[in-house]
Amino acid sequence: MLIVCSRNLVPLTVAPALLTAGIYLCLGRVITAIGSKLSILKPKWYTIIFVGCDLVALILQSAGGAISATADDKKGSDLGVNIMIAGLVSQCGSMVLFFGVWGHFVFRTQKAKRAGTLRRVQPPLYEYLRSTQRFKLFQWSMYNLFSSS
Repeated sequence: MLIVCSRNLVPLTVAPALLTAGIYLCLGRVITAIGSKLSILKPKWYTIIFVGCDLVALILQSAGGAISATADDKKGSDLGVNIMIAGLVSQCGSMVLFFGVWGHFVFRTQKAKRAGTLRRVQPPLYEYLRSTQRFKLFQWSMYNLFSSS
């Protein structure tokens, strides 16, 4: 039974990190197209910071799982479980932080749109992309994927 549970834990902990990593990459590109001046971070930093946080979380979860699986006593097993929980908590914390930074970007974009200043900060290179329905749907799908992970 323990082997079956361990096999299920790996996809359950790795899959959200891979999914969010894709969202971090995509958001950097969306910010570039909409206007990076509205963002707290430069677009490339979203990937660097948040994928880095996910890597740390995955390392903690893996180390905790290894310690728990190889422990000879309950104390060692509990230590491994606690390290795994710390990894999960750090992963959730980085996701909450990301969502806050993303929300701030959306807020500033909407504020600039209402004030009529959004066009001044938008790069003209991506004007056609921003006008397409696919781009709008893509942004909505990113939000739906992130909120479900």
